[in-house]
Amino acid sequence: MPNEASPSEAKSAAADTGSRIDDPRQPSTARLWNLASGGKDNFLADRVLYEGLAQATAHFSHLAAANKHFVRGAAAFLTSELGITQYIDLGVGLPTPDGNLHDVVQSLNPHTKVVYVDQVPSVLAHAHGLLAVNERVLVVDGDIFDSAQLLQQPELSTFLDWSAPIAVFCTAVLHYHPGAAPDVATTMQTYVDALATGSCTVITHFLDPEDATSSVVRQIEKTLTTSTIGAGWFRSHEEIEAMFPGQALLPPGVVPCVQWWPKVQTARDNSWIENCIAGGIGQKA
Repeated sequence: MPNEASPSEAKSAAADTGSRIDDPRQPSTARLWNLASGGKDNFLADRVLYEGLAQATAHFSHLAAANKHFVRGAAAFLTSELGITQYIDLGVGLPTPDGNLHDVVQSLNPHTKVVYVDQVPSVLAHAHGLLAVNERVLVVDGDIFDSAQLLQQPELSTFLDWSAPIAVFCTAVLHYHPGAAPDVATTMQTYVDALATGSCTVITHFLDPEDATSSVVRQIEKTLTTSTIGAGWFRSHEEIEAMFPGQALLPPGVVPCVQWWPKVQTARDNSWIENCIAGGIGQKA
């Protein structure tokens, strides 16, 4: 179990980081993940932090790659197999070379609607610019960790049909939640309560493998949490499973992302670190 900050300390740190998140002198989660994903929307401060992470593992980017493969596979599965046509992407982040959620689901069903949520000005600017010509995409300015407040935004109630299934994607963001693991589960419970039967939540999260490599992920975690980002927890399998309250986990449950959807793995050398981000899909009965 990581030595997490108290909820009040973490929220204060997160708020402070958020106020400076577009400051190029300070690293940000959005730009760091963009860098790890092969994007170009990052600054020197982000690259310095990334180099610090490389001291623990030279393959930190494999976490981002494993996450991307899972997200694309999960989106294709939900659209093709379950027929879901409404999506909410919580914490969309900066664009990467591999495309966005709407690219995947709308290629399979052009009538699918996607809502992107973020509160970082630069992220919102990118999203609005990229999606201005797509009438089936909505961009919402909101705090994804304040689920009760976000769900009250009128755009969501008018753009989506809440009596029909919706898939909520919360990928590679909950490890930055400003609170301990039980607080994350409470946040997700609010989303689940608002969804119709048959809806799904899709989660990926940094995983503590609880084996010989745990000491290395603790180094990565310390680098993230002691930076101005102030968060980036590697949690246990049990803690991540608890983030699907009131739902049935679809097979194979919560597993390392590269194991959940093997069809979309890339032909690259495997590394132990790619097993340190887990994913799962929960469905509301």
